[in-house]
Amino acid sequence: MNIIIPPALHSRRVTLELTTRLCSKDHLLQGINDIMKFEHSEDCELQRYGRKIISLTEVARSTLKRLKVGLYLFVACSEDLLPFKSAYFKVLLFIERRKHAFGSDLNERISHLLDPLYTRFVISCGGVDPRAQLGIEGLPAPPEIPAAWKGTIQPVVPATAVSSAQQDAASNVMLRM
Repeated sequence: MNIIIPPALHSRRVTLELTTRLCSKDHLLQGINDIMKFEHSEDCELQRYGRKIISLTEVARSTLKRLKVGLYLFVACSEDLLPFKSAYFKVLLFIERRKHAFGSDLNERISHLLDPLYTRFVISCGGVDPRAQLGIEGLPAPPEIPAAWKGTIQPVVPATAVSSAQQDAASNVMLRM
């Protein structure tokens, strides 16, 4: 049996090292994986280190925003940034599942972090499903889209060619108004 030991957040040095990893693209995944080690911790441990876990998750969010990762379920992600976005959303799902174990004083910060999970906004573009792209089970289902809203947008092309003289005449009329 594999025993996963979360970082010793009671140590200031460990917390600062983890914060440094979360601020660097090169070490961000390692830092997020360290946060995920708390996923199977007892509730009392989450209660004890909840403030630091939430702060570290906020650091990861800031780094991802700095890297221009769209932290919403309706935004597709480039292949090179996809592992970061996927790992971050796994942390959000962990926090959502275990939010009862965090102190109630963290509810507002937790709600702010979890907002991207509950979006009702859907964009379908180029056949890429941003939720499926993440490859994570347990994401909230996308909202149902009414059939009337579905469709393809066709480019608008003028039916007849307009001569430059006609364009000039139209411009002159608009200028006189």
